[in-house]
Amino acid sequence: MATKNPTRLGKLVIMPQVASGDTPAYSNPKTAAQIVSGLAASPPTAAIIEAEVFVPNPSRSVFTRESLKSGFYDLAPISGDQHGQEFSVRMPVNGWSNSVPTTSPTVTSSPAIGIFQAILGSAIAMDPASNNPGTVGTGADTDDIPYSAGAYKVGSALAATDGTNYGLSFIKDDTASNLDLLVASDVTPADSSAIYGSVTCFSSPVTTASFSMLWQSYTANSRLLITSAIPTSVTLTFDPRQSLMMEVTFITNTVEQADSGASALGEFDYSLPIIAPPSGANNARLVFQNSSAGSAATALDCDAFTLSLSQELTPAKAAGATTGVRDMIVTSRSQEITFSTLMGDKNPFDQTPDGKPFVDLSNPSTVGAIQLAVGDRPGRMLGVLIPKPIMMAVPELTDLNGVFAQSFNLKPGDYTNNATGTGEAEASNFRVSFV
Repeated sequence: MATKNPTRLGKLVIMPQVASGDTPAYSNPKTAAQIVSGLAASPPTAAIIEAEVFVPNPSRSVFTRESLKSGFYDLAPISGDQHGQEFSVRMPVNGWSNSVPTTSPTVTSSPAIGIFQAILGSAIAMDPASNNPGTVGTGADTDDIPYSAGAYKVGSALAATDGTNYGLSFIKDDTASNLDLLVASDVTPADSSAIYGSVTCFSSPVTTASFSMLWQSYTANSRLLITSAIPTSVTLTFDPRQSLMMEVTFITNTVEQADSGASALGEFDYSLPIIAPPSGANNARLVFQNSSAGSAATALDCDAFTLSLSQELTPAKAAGATTGVRDMIVTSRSQEITFSTLMGDKNPFDQTPDGKPFVDLSNPSTVGAIQLAVGDRPGRMLGVLIPKPIMMAVPELTDLNGVFAQSFNLKPGDYTNNATGTGEAEASNFRVSFV
């Protein structure tokens, strides 16, 4: 009897697609051989996703023939295209370095970075000193960092250390060799210590990104090539007592049998670190500001801080394209934040609460940024910034483990940064950074 394929054995490899001349990235998929080669390259251009078990479902449109017949039988249907298939992957959020790095990350350093770039629109790498960290000058504080070496991008994230702990922050200003932070850190950088670079993904109206994936079960020929996969939604929940997981839904152009050269599954390792659960033991920090109080931050104690990111796409049709679709055009993007706080606790919209529940929308001008940082060191740190959160609905009263709580639904408002210095993400309304 031939060897079978247990559903819990397999791997999923992802590789970005790139444009070539007039051919958009969407219409320039990778072959299975290219993905395998990318996995073995140095540095790798493909990566194994640490995905939970899932089963891809190959399908395509089928056109029935409603023609006159001589009897009650059926005519063979006409096979259509495969465009528009969807599948979801649930996986931990990966960092990009297994030790404190001496280099800076790029957009291809972790699959998670590429996925966030695709769902938000843009990503910018901040490399302080030619693939090396920058250097703190003297007299740094929790909200400003003088530097003696490096080049920095306003709006991007960085990490700095007091010699023991690391803090992730976003740059508001860069003037006279001094970095002002948008939200004050809980770490005072030590003199002459390192300033670590980042990749910051941020919301913008530009095009999305496409990926090719190679799915393989246990036996040699049990392989599928998934091409031109684009994320349409990403959900990420920060629960201090749970692993940090993201669920991504992709829409694809084709799902086909992989080309020749297959081999059995074999041994493999997950080479990228996992960003730790968002608890204090792992240096997690969720805070909000009062804009009239400068960069000072207040802890936001809440349950299940969840990010729901999505984008709507429409196909650019072309008769000469493999499935009749040459590219995908972004028509809308949305970022939504939900969380619950115990009634009477401080929150961004009621910073001196007396226990009264909300009965109307409340978006006072003093509402400042919400910032989340997770991770104990550079290489596996994640930051989220909403510079101008907007309450989108009256908070509902809920029962949270036997205690009254208020459930918030927020979206990013239009943020303007008139600070000194330049950076692609400086005025962006929503940011996810990897340091």
